[in-house]
Amino acid sequence: MKINISVVVAVSLALGASGPKPEALVKAAEAEKHQESASATTSAPISGLTLGAIDTEVRPQDDFFKYANGKWLKKYRYPGR
Repeated sequence: MKINISVVVAVSLALGASGPKPEALVKAAEAEKHQESASATTSAPISGLTLGAIDTEVRPQDDFFKYANGKWLKKYRYPGR
């Protein structure tokens, strides 16, 4: 299949001429940069795990509930205990 080189050049020029103008590209890049900087200033979500309550004497793969809450469970009384 032969493609006429002048057709390829004409199509390339037509597509290139219809693309966004350089000013629009600069404005889009500035808007994206501003959006990135605004999102970087927001804080990360806070974890629901209290690190002070972790009982390192219990392996997490053995009993994750006691691992995550072990120190709290030893310190505080709760009904039924």
